[in-house]
Amino acid sequence: MLIFRLLFWLMAIIVIAFTVVVAVANRGVVEFSLAPLPVVVSMPLYAVIFLSLLLGVLLGWLVALASGFRRRRRAAENATLPSNR
Repeated sequence: MLIFRLLFWLMAIIVIAFTVVVAVANRGVVEFSLAPLPVVVSMPLYAVIFLSLLLGVLLGWLVALASGFRRRRRAAENATLPSNR
């Protein structure tokens, strides 16, 4: 169990270091806009990168969650059907 805890903290340190390097390397301010909308937001490039990654992770999680619900519903329906023995 100690090795898993050690690996977790090692990976966490690597991810944090990578995040800091990306943030420092991309400090320039960019204008972010969605084309048909009249809203323009100025923010650092690293914020745009990290927010887009976060949005992608959340959307992927929602798709996986919806797929799991569908699979569980089918399994529950199959479990409640009488068998044809």
